[in-house]
Amino acid sequence: MLGGQCRAVCLTGERLEIGAFMDCAERQECCVADERGQDITLCCIYSFDRNVFGPNNCGTPQKGVCPRGSGSPARCEKLQHCK
Repeated sequence: MLGGQCRAVCLTGERLEIGAFMDCAERQECCVADERGQDITLCCIYSFDRNVFGPNNCGTPQKGVCPRGSGSPARCEKLQHCK
């Protein structure tokens, strides 16, 4: 319905759509075209592997950019990857 693609990591020009989507496999996220321009990155997710989920899997961006991993417009405390 959102016209997104299921991916492990969103590509440049896409943004992560927050939520659970039946179309995507367990370790995939729904990535939609970013029509808003550049997202503000609030959280860096280092790995999408369930074995490493937790607080150490996420961090704060530096100057709005993630030094590694993938950026998210959602705050870390709201993301399943960081709990």
